[in-house]
Amino acid sequence: MPGRTVPQPESASFRSFFGGVIAPDIVSAVAAFAGVSSPEVARHLAMAAAEAAQSLRVLAGLQVNEGERILEVGAGLGLTAGFLASSGFDVSSIEPGGTGFDDHQRLAAAVAAALDLPASPLPLAIEDLDANAHGRFSVVFSNNVIEHVDDPGAALDRIDGLLLAHGVSVHSCPNYSVPYEPHFGVPLIPRAPQLTERVLPRSIADTGLWRSLNFVAASDVEEFASTKGRSLWFRTDALAVSVERLATDEEFRSRHRVLGAISGVASALRAPAALRRLPPRWCTPMEFLLADGSSATGRARAGAWLDRGSAEPRDTVGPEARP
Repeated sequence: MPGRTVPQPESASFRSFFGGVIAPDIVSAVAAFAGVSSPEVARHLAMAAAEAAQSLRVLAGLQVNEGERILEVGAGLGLTAGFLASSGFDVSSIEPGGTGFDDHQRLAAAVAAALDLPASPLPLAIEDLDANAHGRFSVVFSNNVIEHVDDPGAALDRIDGLLLAHGVSVHSCPNYSVPYEPHFGVPLIPRAPQLTERVLPRSIADTGLWRSLNFVAASDVEEFASTKGRSLWFRTDALAVSVERLATDEEFRSRHRVLGAISGVASALRAPAALRRLPPRWCTPMEFLLADGSSATGRARAGAWLDRGSAEPRDTVGPEARP
């Protein structure tokens, strides 16, 4: 069966989709359906559309054959999965449900109805996933999810159990080997980021968001891959791409003001080129791909994903794992 390549967010098809998401008539329809004010909906949709672009950027370049299934873990309002479905991919998505998520689920349902998407995300957490109940997938991906689960290794293991033979999972999340917390824009105590809580203002330390962080590091991903006998690739340009995004994405820059100021200086000094040469272990965010022990199979599936900047293989199952 012929393979299809997941498109970049710069593609004409995604730009058209993005424009439709934030169109005034869609904002009004979602506001009416969800019972939320139009300005609030407009803000949520603009942020969700920007995050959908980033999620698509994480996934872009993968080869997906006709009839193969994709799963997005942590789908937000479901825009990335909605775009992929409208582009002809067989995609499902999940986003945690239950207490505290009712408003989010109502907004996601309103977005799906207004945009005529196939479905809103299923109200499930990673821990709820089961291959017998939900089937298996050729591709599973997440963006800014792994840092919020109770146990990153257990979450990756649950995702690994959903993959078909020769399937891959692709993820992007902060790498807390780098002593910086991007959600709050604060430095961390090196090698002991959890201890930073002792010197933080209560306005940060007492939040659910701070308490949700597990401070996953690149070494944790390497340990998981080694234990499971999986081939692992880190994208080497993830940090440079983020710096470049800060220079061009106003909404993203507004949420990362400290890094936004730094990126202006870095761009003037042409630092992004140097950032592309940093070892992935010292880059944040980290983008990585996990495949079965056959590197040749993983490389074939990854396709152009590996060509978006160089991708560094990690020798997780012995010399035969090298591509």
